[in-house]
Amino acid sequence: MQHQRLAAEHGNQPQRVMAEASRRWGVELEPERSQHVAESAVTYARERGIERTAVIDERALLRDALKHTMGEARLPEIKDELQKRIATGELIEVPRRDGEAGRAFTTGQMQGYERDIVERMRAGRDGNVIVDGHTREWTFKRHPHLSVSQRRAVEDVLESRDKMMALEGVAGAGKTTSLAAVRDAVVHHGYEVKGLAPTSRAAQKLSEAGMETETLQRHLARGKQPDDGRWRLYIVDEASMVGTRQMHTFLERMNRYDRVLFVGDVRQHEAVEAGRPYAQLQEAGLRTARLDEILRQKDPVLKETVEQLARGSDHAPWPANHGRRLRRADYCCVAG
Repeated sequence: MQHQRLAAEHGNQPQRVMAEASRRWGVELEPERSQHVAESAVTYARERGIERTAVIDERALLRDALKHTMGEARLPEIKDELQKRIATGELIEVPRRDGEAGRAFTTGQMQGYERDIVERMRAGRDGNVIVDGHTREWTFKRHPHLSVSQRRAVEDVLESRDKMMALEGVAGAGKTTSLAAVRDAVVHHGYEVKGLAPTSRAAQKLSEAGMETETLQRHLARGKQPDDGRWRLYIVDEASMVGTRQMHTFLERMNRYDRVLFVGDVRQHEAVEAGRPYAQLQEAGLRTARLDEILRQKDPVLKETVEQLARGSDHAPWPANHGRRLRRADYCCVAG
């Protein structure tokens, strides 16, 4: 590596300084003690990393482990211990993303969380419908302003028999309006509705649909709540930003009559470092209602362009008088 070559050219000054300091102050690491410290340090670094994310960068592991040793173990010993954890399967290397310089790891525990999340979704299928036909008819009379796309999405949600489902909507498709209709329907049918979001800003935005909201973190901080037999619908906005550990804890604490509607866009704000449970649920067959008609953009040509980008097209035709093609990066500006 380049830094090693440069160090050699300049006489390996850092190693010389460390050796001189050890000689001067009589610091000599005992092999047995140093090995024990390295083991403890790697365990600490692993737990510290997993506490925050589902995927740990190798450099962060080494950094945290070295800090924890307080000089009682050296980098080669830390690296040796890390390799042992990889060899035993305690740390599992994950595929490297484009642009990453080093390796990244997860643990069997986090993989277990991911499997359990999908299993809970599948186990909650084919129960009772959320609301009856009378309530659905009442809802659409109360919300005659819904577009065709919004009405179809609301109907899909209200006809669901699953404990978990999703509402996918691109920017400008009217998710807030649709959620207000869902809220009215389920409250009319006897549910308590609670809005949750991974950030305070998202929670505040969700409250515009007329429901009590708070951050997911604050909700989880209360711990497991007693099962009082009430019907509840949790609406989790910006679901693609929720990490694996939080998602697992939330689903694990759901009571028998609780349901959850995940809201978001799987193409936006994915919580890569914290795992991707929402995307994994989608891939595993989570029932999903879709809002795919852009209502915010009134110009018909621009509207068609934005809708093509929202469906995943890398390039969409820009109006001829603009003389260029619209890239995905321009989407947020046009959708606004």
